[in-house]
Amino acid sequence: MKRAMWLAALAALVLATGGCEQKKPAEVTPQQKAAVEEQKAAVTEQKAAVTEQKAAVEEQKAAVEEQKAAVAEQKVAVEEQKAAVPTAAAKPAAAPAPPKTVTYQASQGQVTFDHQAHASNLACDSCHSTDPPIKVELGKDKAHQMCKGCHQEKGAGPTQCNGCHKKG
Repeated sequence: MKRAMWLAALAALVLATGGCEQKKPAEVTPQQKAAVEEQKAAVTEQKAAVTEQKAAVEEQKAAVEEQKAAVAEQKVAVEEQKAAVPTAAAKPAAAPAPPKTVTYQASQGQVTFDHQAHASNLACDSCHSTDPPIKVELGKDKAHQMCKGCHQEKGAGPTQCNGCHKKG
């Protein structure tokens, strides 16, 4: 019974407020329609501007990729040029100017060797075994073999002790 009373009260309330009819939406004014159309046009323009910006960004990306490729080509060219140019270490060092005279100390007296006179008559490798030539280190046996032997063979230069050794 309580339920029937509630239903009756609800029915009376619905009838008093106008029933279950649906209300019509309010009419849209021409000014509102125009504002909506303007907003649509503005959105369309913004979309077009964004599309143009995207295209510009893609062009810039393509230009950057082209520049990267050009830089890579330049790097390869530089590396090829570096490989073609010998380094300072690969270039032979210029030999120092030969001395005019070389003095050797010996127990029988110092020996002064006239390098300039010998170099004008002999090839460097006659005495020097290295390139570039370095000072020949001589002991008694080696000096007598090289120097005295060459003098005897050529028939020129001193072969006696006091011819090379000078005391004092």
